[in-house]
Amino acid sequence: EESWADELRVITVLFVNLGLLQGASNLYSNQAELQKLHLVLETVQRAVYKYEGSLNKFLMDDKGSTLIAVFGLPPLAHENDPVRGLLS
Repeated sequence: EESWADELRVITVLFVNLGLLQGASNLYSNQAELQKLHLVLETVQRAVYKYEGSLNKFLMDDKGSTLIAVFGLPPLAHENDPVRGLLS
């Protein structure tokens, strides 16, 4: 049994608009755009992991692309997770 499963936590959630407006079907057919997406995701991932956050989701739809990152989930919870989220 997980000891943290029944406790309430304060977490910090970041919604990052990546500014990529093309749909996924356009990215798959264009190698340069796919490389750009990969570079953007890798850069955001490094920044989030540097401050011990977690990537939760990457969404791409007709409204653009959004990445959701979370700070404060076990086992990497810290007292200053809101600050870590801002710094990332």
